[in-house]
Amino acid sequence: MLKVTNKLKFVKIIIMIKAFNHYCRKITRGFVKTPIKNKEQKR
Repeated sequence: MLKVTNKLKFVKIIIMIKAFNHYCRKITRGFVKTPIKNKEQKR
Protein backbone atom coordinates (compact mmCIF):
# COMPACT_ATOMS: atom_id res chain seq x y z
CA MET A 1 0.00 0.00 0.00
CA LEU A 2 2.82 2.43 0.84
CA LYS A 3 4.40 1.99 -2.59
CA VAL A 4 1.09 2.78 -4.30
CA THR A 5 0.51 5.98 -2.30
CA ASN A 6 4.09 7.12 -2.95
CA LYS A 7 3.59 6.56 -6.68
CA LEU A 8 0.35 8.57 -6.63
CA LYS A 9 2.09 11.40 -4.78
CA PHE A 10 4.92 11.37 -7.32
CA VAL A 11 2.48 11.48 -10.23
CA LYS A 12 0.57 14.35 -8.61
CA ILE A 13 3.81 16.30 -8.17
CA ILE A 14 4.78 15.73 -11.82
CA ILE A 15 1.34 16.89 -13.00
CA MET A 16 1.56 19.97 -10.77
CA ILE A 17 5.02 20.83 -12.11
CA LYS A 18 3.84 20.41 -15.71
CA ALA A 19 0.77 22.57 -15.08
CA PHE A 20 2.93 25.19 -13.33
CA ASN A 21 5.40 25.28 -16.25
CA HIS A 22 2.53 25.69 -18.72
CA TYR A 23 1.06 28.51 -16.60
CA CYS A 24 4.46 30.26 -16.35
CA ARG A 25 4.93 29.99 -20.11
CA LYS A 26 1.51 31.57 -20.68
CA ILE A 27 2.38 34.46 -18.35
CA THR A 28 5.81 35.04 -19.91
CA ARG A 29 4.29 34.96 -23.39
CA GLY A 30 1.72 37.54 -22.29
CA PHE A 31 4.47 39.77 -20.90
CA VAL A 32 6.57 39.36 -24.04
CA LYS A 33 3.64 40.10 -26.37
CA THR A 34 2.59 43.36 -24.69
CA PRO A 35 5.94 45.24 -25.00
CA ILE A 36 6.27 44.16 -28.65
CA LYS A 37 2.77 45.48 -29.36
CA ASN A 38 3.58 48.76 -27.61
CA LYS A 39 6.78 49.15 -29.66
CA GLU A 40 4.87 48.56 -32.89
CA GLN A 41 2.23 51.12 -31.90
CA LYS A 42 4.89 53.76 -31.14
CA ARG A 43 6.30 53.42 -34.66
